[in-house]
Amino acid sequence: MPAIAVAGRPRDPDFANVTQAVVHAVLASATRASVAGRGVPNVQMPQDPQSLEHTFMAMFSDSNTRARQLRRAFARQSGRLSGSLTGVDFRDSRPVIEQVLGKRAANSPIMSRSALEVFRRSPRTQWSDLVLKNMGFPRLAAVPDDEPEPQSPPREAKQLVLRVKRVHCVQRVGWEATDWDGKDVILCGGLGFDSTLQSPPPAGSPSSAHYRKVPQFTVGTFPVDGGKKEYDPDKTFCTWDLTASGDWPRAFFAVIAVAEQDSGEEFAQLMEEIWQILSPVVLQAVSIAAVALTGFAIGSLVGTEIAPLIGTAVGGAVGAAIGAVVGVVIDSLRDDVLETADTPVSLLLPSRSQTFPGGSASDVYTSEYVRPRASGNYNLSYQWKLTY
Repeated sequence: MPAIAVAGRPRDPDFANVTQAVVHAVLASATRASVAGRGVPNVQMPQDPQSLEHTFMAMFSDSNTRARQLRRAFARQSGRLSGSLTGVDFRDSRPVIEQVLGKRAANSPIMSRSALEVFRRSPRTQWSDLVLKNMGFPRLAAVPDDEPEPQSPPREAKQLVLRVKRVHCVQRVGWEATDWDGKDVILCGGLGFDSTLQSPPPAGSPSSAHYRKVPQFTVGTFPVDGGKKEYDPDKTFCTWDLTASGDWPRAFFAVIAVAEQDSGEEFAQLMEEIWQILSPVVLQAVSIAAVALTGFAIGSLVGTEIAPLIGTAVGGAVGAAIGAVVGVVIDSLRDDVLETADTPVSLLLPSRSQTFPGGSASDVYTSEYVRPRASGNYNLSYQWKLTY
């Protein structure tokens, strides 16, 4: 089975419902922590100190201005979630995830036996297409790369690299009170991690083998609409060591954040908050929740022979939850931080010896970044690459 690169959420109604349940449960956990931190009556934290609520509480506990902004931003989600988590009680001593699991345990599986049998009986070479078909993941608009590489005997890749190929200014953020020349200076940065993440990086270390911080860097200046920044060679956004310990298949995720420099120090602040909020501890808790909720939804029909289907379902749910959390953080900042529906981009790699359909490099994918209800529209093209 070749590697599967996806972005966004699955469109199949049943899988989409499970993904949405994970997103709502994660946001509700953060919301519970934020309102409890504000001392709202009749709201209590769960008894389990390892719960997702307690993990989120750490970022709301400070008394500084930014902590208050984040508490308010996540507290506002309570109104949006009120109708989607019937039966979840912030007065309950159990974590939100446990309450949701209790509701979903009695639900019927989201895939029929016949659909699973088609998957089981199909050649492994068709699994990628079946995963995308069954789950309804959108394929991003692909740009043909150079000539496909000739097929060769299987080799074990040493690294996986996520590369930025180009950034296209469709429409500038443009003239503002604090930006007199109308030129956009575009910044980029973010985070990369994989599904084997078990514990936080060592003290004093900015990254680990499975958790890669990507510090802010400048893409370039765009004085007019339509301008492009073509990287030659490609800009390495994040690199993973595939020889690092951990189970296979393995999922890889990247949060690619983009902003216009007029946002001042807020983009650097966003990077720090992404690294804090999406800490290894939080990511591990979200992954456990996604595995549990997806497992209940798919039920006992699942066997290890269709692990790629489960891995992609869990990966999609984790990715959607991460995208929702990042979206709340961005909404709490000034509007020069651009938003995308493709947070995070992800890849499922069955093993070190598997490749993409065309060889060691994926198609080139494009994510759109916008400022909702305002000017500012950029397309960022990226590619996954295996190195040996």
